[in-house]
Amino acid sequence: MRAHRIAGAVAMLTGMALVGLAALFLLSTYRRIESRLQVAAGALNTEGVVTEKLTLSVEDRFLPFEVQTHIIRYAFTNAEGQIRTGEQEVTTAFAAHAPSPGRPIPVIVSGQNPAVSAVDAGVGFPGAAAWRLAIGLAALTAGGLLVGGGACLIARRC
Repeated sequence: MRAHRIAGAVAMLTGMALVGLAALFLLSTYRRIESRLQVAAGALNTEGVVTEKLTLSVEDRFLPFEVQTHIIRYAFTNAEGQIRTGEQEVTTAFAAHAPSPGRPIPVIVSGQNPAVSAVDAGVGFPGAAAWRLAIGLAALTAGGLLVGGGACLIARRC
């Protein structure tokens, strides 16, 4: 009888740890796509030029393996007539269809903060952000199930 309560407490503590881990992964995912969300608010459209397209394998501090990432570097003229540069990590699909260096590309500039720009302002999860999102959601699900199962064992209503 007492073993049920101990097992329930262990399951609940493990579940809470997984929910905490999930929160870290989901917060880090949000931070990786935050500039995309900033651009979406009051965006201004202009045309720029692709200066470089890169595909790299990079290490991520939250992941135990390297992740392939695609980066588009670009230049554009802002509303004041100054040339600005930017770079953005983009999804594999966007990188596959993005123009070659030297070719024009639409640039979206935040109306609230002109220092923030993007070539792909859609909400996507490129590279490591996709893995962080998947791991965060899996940990959240597992943690929720363990907390619920632990509570069930403690209450002995399962």
